[in-house]
Amino acid sequence: MKLVTYHYQDSAQTGILVNNNIYPLHSINPAISPSMRTMLENWETQSSLAREVESQINAGNHAQLATPFSGAQIFAPVPQPTLIVTGK
Repeated sequence: MKLVTYHYQDSAQTGILVNNNIYPLHSINPAISPSMRTMLENWETQSSLAREVESQINAGNHAQLATPFSGAQIFAPVPQPTLIVTGK
């Protein structure tokens, strides 16, 4: 499962990358957080929901919501991280 943060409907949103298209997870299932940080903080539940969406996409659903990866505005994976670690 590949997740991205990208520009969707005037805001940054978590999406799932499937076959070079990005799908808006929160728009497909409102129980999935639109924020990558919140999604990671609740990974056990959120990843399960995201995998269900991935299965739906692979079954041919949600094609109307696809954004080609090549045309998407991609942001940092976790905008506004709570911790930044650097090497010495």
